[in-house]
Amino acid sequence: MSDGAPLLDQLPLRLDVLLLLAAAGLYLVDNAQLLFANEVLFVRKGAGAWSARFPGGAELLGRFPVLVEPLQPGRPAFRAAWPTAPRPPEDSRRAAEALEQALAALAPIKYLAAALLPQAFVVLPAAYWWSGANVLLVSGLAALIYVQAIAMAVVLLVRKPRLNISWRTAVSLAFESLVCPPYAINLYKKAAMAASHSIADVLVAAEALLPKADRAPFYQKIAAAANDLLQWNDGSARAAKLIEFCRTVEEKAKCSSS
Repeated sequence: MSDGAPLLDQLPLRLDVLLLLAAAGLYLVDNAQLLFANEVLFVRKGAGAWSARFPGGAELLGRFPVLVEPLQPGRPAFRAAWPTAPRPPEDSRRAAEALEQALAALAPIKYLAAALLPQAFVVLPAAYWWSGANVLLVSGLAALIYVQAIAMAVVLLVRKPRLNISWRTAVSLAFESLVCPPYAINLYKKAAMAASHSIADVLVAAEALLPKADRAPFYQKIAAAANDLLQWNDGSARAAKLIEFCRTVEEKAKCSSS
């Protein structure tokens, strides 16, 4: 290393590469969900179909990190916890309708998020390297990305009444998207998750969203997880709730299999 070399040239990685890695890291951390053992993540697969993901793998301070389709910012997801008490069938229908209305209201943000991901991590870096860090070109692309983030925040605030979320939640999501543009890529997912509280009951969500063929395996897996959890709650008030929940879920599994 020569004494006259610029400080930036002495770094193990170029500063521009470090900035790109930092932006990607912020995006992935913002995308991740930390699930408790008694939570399920429902993720939309497309065309109205949903799937359920259970916590597993590496544990971090009693919770399980899960990335929510990081390459597909237009895939909404929400979390549901158990045990829950039985709910009437009409609750599933109403909750599913409310969720679809919220997702329809968020549609402009969905398409902007889908466009923002390749712009931030493919188009902008490629233009930077291929143009020799042309300031005008890079600044223009960065400004375009930020304008889209502003548009997403405005849409969220304007359509907030149709989402049934608080002003505090809407303003917080909009603000963090403007402060950190990589967060804007996840705005659709975060807004959809905030608007999904009407369906955040695991049994209601399963009845409303999962295909009939997937329900029996889902209930069986929930029942197995609940029985495992019972080993750590023997004799407690929570254990009584878990036992009642297991009976409900096992009955639903039988009905779904028949």
